[in-house]
Amino acid sequence: MRSIYELFQLPQKTLEVELRTLSLRRAASKNDPNNAELNTPLDYCIEYCKGLAAYLSGDLSELSNIINEIKGGAESKSPRLRESVLLILELRFAVREKNLNQIQKIISDLEKLSPPALAIEESYCGEFYFVLARSYELLLNYEKAVANYKLAAQHYKQQKLNKKYLKSLFNAMINKHYLNDITNIDEYHELLRAAISERDRSVIGSVLLNLSFQMLFSGAYNSALRINIKCLRFLRFETKSLNYHLAELNLAHIYYLLEYYTEFKKLVNHLDKSNYPEIKAGVQLLKTFDFNERPLKDGTLTLSWTWRFHKKMSSLSKLSELEDKLLGYLTLAPRTRGAMISYLWPELSKEESSNDRIKKTLSRLKSKRPHSIYYDSPYYKLKINEIDKNIFLRNDLIAPMEVRNSTDARSILVGDELKLMELLSSSSYNFYELIEKVYPVEHSVDKLTNRLKNLLLRVRKKCPHRLHYREGRYYWV
Repeated sequence: MRSIYELFQLPQKTLEVELRTLSLRRAASKNDPNNAELNTPLDYCIEYCKGLAAYLSGDLSELSNIINEIKGGAESKSPRLRESVLLILELRFAVREKNLNQIQKIISDLEKLSPPALAIEESYCGEFYFVLARSYELLLNYEKAVANYKLAAQHYKQQKLNKKYLKSLFNAMINKHYLNDITNIDEYHELLRAAISERDRSVIGSVLLNLSFQMLFSGAYNSALRINIKCLRFLRFETKSLNYHLAELNLAHIYYLLEYYTEFKKLVNHLDKSNYPEIKAGVQLLKTFDFNERPLKDGTLTLSWTWRFHKKMSSLSKLSELEDKLLGYLTLAPRTRGAMISYLWPELSKEESSNDRIKKTLSRLKSKRPHSIYYDSPYYKLKINEIDKNIFLRNDLIAPMEVRNSTDARSILVGDELKLMELLSSSSYNFYELIEKVYPVEHSVDKLTNRLKNLLLRVRKKCPHRLHYREGRYYWV
C-alpha cells in the first residue's frame, strides 16, 4: 500500500483509482470479525484523500458529504488526527466555495493558537500550511500567502514530497510577483528545470501557463499562443482539473485578442459546461466584455484576470512577427546572440549580415518595450514589467488582511454606513438584497440603486480593506 505521503501528491486520476482500491480493502477489513478497529489512521488517510480528490475536481457536494461523515463518525482513537483532517477539509471547502466569511472565521480561530499548526498532526502540516496559504491568497494578503507556502514547502521537503514541494514553491513565487511590478523570469526557468527533472507535468504546465500569461501582457500574442498550447500538452492527463480549465480559458482570451473568432466561440461554448466557479465567471466576462476598453469593476476573479481588465493592452505599441517570436524565445530560457540568430534566421550564413539584423531587431524591440531585455554575459535575458499595476489598483489588491475589531470601523462610520457594516458582518448579500435590507422604505429603483452605490463608495473610502466583493456578493472582513 502507498504511504499517506505518496497519496498526497498523486495526480487526480491515479488518486481516484488508488482510493477505490483502499476503500475495498477497508470495507473487507471492517467486515472481518477478528478486526474490530474503527477510525484508524488509515481510515482518516482515505477520507482525507477522498476529500482532496473532491476538492481537485470541484465537487463541493462530495466534499461536504465527506466532512459530515467524519463529524458524525464514532469516537476516534486518534482525536488529534481526526481534528487535523476535519480542519483542513473544512478550510478546503471554504476555499473552493470562496466563502470569505468562513475563511476569515477559521483563520481568526487559528490565530488564537501559537503557532497555528500546534494542533495539527505532524504528517498533515504541509497540507495545512498549503491550504492556509491559499486562504490568505483569496483574502488578498499575498505576504502571508507567500510565508505559508514556504512553510508548506519546508514540510513537504522533509516528507520527501517533491511534487508538492515544487507546487508550493511555484505558488509562493506567483504570490511574490503580485507584490512587485517587475517579474523575474529567471525564477520561472529554475522552477521549470526542477519540474522537468522531477517529471512533474502539473508544475511544468502551471509554469508554462504563467509564462503564456506574461507574454499576453507583453503584447506577444503569438508567443502566448504557442506557450499555452505547450502547457495544454503537459496537462492533457488532468483534463478535469482547474489548472487545465484555466489554461483553456487563457487560450480563449488569446484567440479573442488574435481575432480567431471561430476557435474562440468553440472553446467558450466548451468551457461554459465547466463546474468551476472561476471558469464560469471567466466565460461570462469573455462573452460580454471588450478586454481592451472595459475595466473590471467587481474583482470577482483571480488577480491575473483582474489585470486583464485594468491594463489597457491596446495602449501597447504593436510588435512585429519577428519581435513577438524573439520575446517568446527568451521567455523559455536565457539565450546567446548566436542562438537568437539561428532561431530567427536559420537560413542566414553570413555573420556580418545576421549581426546587423539582430542589432536592428533588438533596437526596435527595446524602443517598444524599453526594459524588457537586458544583457548578462553571455546571455540575453527577459524581464517582464509591462503589467500596469497603478497605485490605486495596487493598494486595493495587495493590502494585508488585518483583523481589526469592530470598534475601529464604528469610530469612523455613521448612519447607513454602520448599518451596512453590521449587516455584512453577520452574512453576505448581493446588491439587490442590500437595497432591501438597508432601505426597506419603498422608493424608485433608480434612486435606491444610486444611493446604495454612493454608500458603498463612502464605506470603501473609509474602510478600504474591510469591504470585499466576490462572486456577486458583498462581504465584511
